[in-house]
Amino acid sequence: MLGFTIGLGGLGVALIGLPVEYWGINTIIHLLVLFPLLAGLIGITIKDDYHKRARKPKRLLLQGD
Repeated sequence: MLGFTIGLGGLGVALIGLPVEYWGINTIIHLLVLFPLLAGLIGITIKDDYHKRARKPKRLLLQGD
């Protein structure tokens, strides 16, 4: 699993390198700072239906009930 994540990080660096060459590192770093904020805003808009969909546990019927 560690190798997989290191490999993904390497791919990410390669993909970020292209815009850095074009616009400069300062601009790209400022844009990268906005990504977690954007993800948070998207996460806030996700509807939470977990409690509506969760099944209530069924009561066990024991002999003599």
